[in-house]
Amino acid sequence: MQSILTINSGSSSLRFALFKVGESLTQILIGKFERIGLPDAKLSFTDVLANQGDERRIDAPNHVACVPLLVELLEKKTGVSAVSAIGHRVVHGGPRYRDPQRVDGAMLVELRRISSFAPNHLPATISLPPSR
Repeated sequence: MQSILTINSGSSSLRFALFKVGESLTQILIGKFERIGLPDAKLSFTDVLANQGDERRIDAPNHVACVPLLVELLEKKTGVSAVSAIGHRVVHGGPRYRDPQRVDGAMLVELRRISSFAPNHLPATISLPPSR
């Protein structure tokens, strides 16, 4: 099963959704990491197809610390190799980045340069590891 992962990182959260690719996109997993950087951080998620959810406290000193937990969750659900694309919402792309596009080194350099325009969001967003 091929799938698409979407990510939306905030100042202290990281939301995600996993969609099965077919004639239409079917949402199969949704979740969020909340209170990142605080002692009471938590992960909550719902398996949409099974209509089952879970919530647990986690150790998440920063957004990057959430990535292995997300990978583990994806591995259990569909296998990471099933993820064929990742969409990552960026709160502020400045005048150069207004449309969806592939992330590359030049984009990351520019987003770092303009991160002061969205200091609560851009630094955390661009700290996440790039996709394959």
